[in-house]
Amino acid sequence: MEVRSEPPLVIPCARTEKIGICIKDATLTVLSQNELCRAACGITIGQRCEASCIQAARSKAAASSAGAKQLTAREDQAFNGVVLTDGDRYDLLLLNDQTHITTLLWKADPDRITLWNEIEASSPTARETEIATWVLRGMSNADIACRLAISAGTVRTHLNNLYRKLSPTAVARLQRCRTTSE
Repeated sequence: MEVRSEPPLVIPCARTEKIGICIKDATLTVLSQNELCRAACGITIGQRCEASCIQAARSKAAASSAGAKQLTAREDQAFNGVVLTDGDRYDLLLLNDQTHITTLLWKADPDRITLWNEIEASSPTARETEIATWVLRGMSNADIACRLAISAGTVRTHLNNLYRKLSPTAVARLQRCRTTSE
């Protein structure tokens, strides 16, 4: 079986001042924050972080059957965003090297949040939700199939079932996610 690497996360900006960066030690004490992170969470250097991103990562780790060692909120918070102190929604990625936890955050794309909410409102199955998450990240059917260890035809079947539950506009927007993120 061919091993494919996961596509890079779609970060909708190239300018670093639009990406918040927060570095915490293993006890979650904030060591460093850039300007966007201070605006989103407040100045928390030297304090223990209890921000929404950490809470989301903890809930995912608790739900993980393997008791995840790495904190990550990206997959399950992928398109609904995490609301931080400033009241805005952010997409984020938490990196944990067991010494430091680095949070990268950026303002969530409101169109993708709306689309994700429409998908959730359509009562998708767990597998349809999982596949929609990867489509929203720009993955092809073949890549999704490889990642989930299923056939590309099974991916198509789940997508077609999901498409029947969505409005034609939502289907078109979901399909465009692949071309706009490549």
